[in-house]
Amino acid sequence: MTKPHMDRWARVRVRGKKRYFWLSGVIGWGISMGILVGAINRLGGTSWVQSASSLVLLPIGGYFWDFFMWHWMERRFRNVSGTY
Repeated sequence: MTKPHMDRWARVRVRGKKRYFWLSGVIGWGISMGILVGAINRLGGTSWVQSASSLVLLPIGGYFWDFFMWHWMERRFRNVSGTY
């Protein structure tokens, strides 16, 4: 992990897990991708229910992905910085 990455992660972790999960995972990735995938599916001829399901499932997936990423980044940060 380079110094700029460590500095960035230090700023992210100060803001807290919940903020990271919601802003990065749910809103940043999940809702954005949900809208995109839903629109592409709808243009492709799928039903409204199938298209709308991406607005539910992708934000949930983004939350859990960022849960995993938080713990992975914390492990990397601690290994490099020597903090526990």
